[in-house]
Amino acid sequence: MAVNVTTWTRLVILGTTAWLIYSKYMQTKTRSPLITMFYRDGLVYFVLMFSESQISTLKAGKLS
Repeated sequence: MAVNVTTWTRLVILGTTAWLIYSKYMQTKTRSPLITMFYRDGLVYFVLMFSESQISTLKAGKLS
């Protein structure tokens, strides 16, 4: 099954988000629990949205 442009775009956004969160988190001298929670939840959000979009794309492909 070929991977379409939308999937690559979402994957790039997910990767960029993960890289920015990781690089900013590692530069932070003070890691408060609130900041840690924001970084973790932000990454989890993007992973879940990517997964949901992939599942709906696969379901739409099977219905066609």
